Amino acid sequence: MNIVLALFKVDKKENDSMAIKSLKKDFLKLSILPLYKDDNNKYYIISGVKSGHGVLHPLIKHGATPLLPIIALPNAESFIFLHHDKSTIDEIIDEISHKNKNKLEYFDYKRISNGSEIMRIITKNFNEIYLYDLDDYERKVLKIAINMGYFDWPKRVKIDEIARELGVSKPMISYYLRKASRNIFDKMVL
Repeated sequence: MNIVLALFKVDKKENDSMAIKSLKKDFLKLSILPLYKDDNNKYYIISGVKSGHGVLHPLIKHGATPLLPIIALPNAESFIFLHHDKSTIDEIIDEISHKNKNKLEYFDYKRISNGSEIMRIITKNFNEIYLYDLDDYERKVLKIAINMGYFDWPKRVKIDEIARELGVSKPMISYYLRKASRNIFDKMVL
């Protein structure tokens, strides 16, 4: 069992009661508090006791330290943790994926040597939360724009070069860059 305190977002295209009903089936006990509503989404704070997928227990059992944020999406969760022993990490992964029958999509590890590297990892994970709501094309356009230097100072490329790279019009690139930026800015407290 896991104790959960989380921000729950319901897209305006979804029915609130259906989304909450589907959420309730995974919880043994659940409290829901409406938090905020904008033009696109409704946000709730949820807390409760959830039957687990068998991920946190092996982490704790083997002395790993989970790092925040633990990102939970429909049918997928992202966990990042610290441990000092590579062979124990292999045991944890084996227990999560084989014994608990979780499908492991991606696994990687990195050797770290100081606290600033840990903070960089945590910061990167929090930043990725802003990208989860982007659709695949928004993410693709944003990634290409970043990699080509569109956001550098001074800019290394103009929108027409990104458009040529993707084989689409300049207005389309402009639209997707603005849409992606808006989605990211909407999540920030400004």
